[in-house]
Amino acid sequence: MKTFRRSFWKTCTFKFGLLPGYVFLLLLGGYYLHDVQVPVVVWIYLIAICIVGFVGIIIRCFYLILMDGRLIIKNRFCPFWCNKFYYSDIEKIYIEQPGVLGVCYIQVITRKNRKHNWKYILDFVSPKDYTELVPMLKEKGIDVKTKNLTYLL
Repeated sequence: MKTFRRSFWKTCTFKFGLLPGYVFLLLLGGYYLHDVQVPVVVWIYLIAICIVGFVGIIIRCFYLILMDGRLIIKNRFCPFWCNKFYYSDIEKIYIEQPGVLGVCYIQVITRKNRKHNWKYILDFVSPKDYTELVPMLKEKGIDVKTKNLTYLL
């Protein structure tokens, strides 16, 4: 069993999303808290921004577990949100990085369900791990297609 997971503090979600976003919200909140009579609409907008940001964080936080007979894609914050794929059912795996600073995602195409396949954002898999991950998947007999990962492999 091999787990490909890194610390939350090293993820792109924390470095480029949470840290600047919450610093901005703290500064904005400090500005509005100075004025005691803040309209309710402003508070509703701030709460809505925090909720949408939290949901955005949750859908980005997947990591991989390679076991002897199956591949598990699991969410870091919602452990019940996981998918298990047997290697014998997997037809192809696409791993792509949409840009230089983009976070890689994985799409698993199975023989049973070829049309409806999720794309899981792998923010908790370190870029250094792809040099080990892709050959391990190929050793299991899986066709792995990569895009924009040449500098990582």
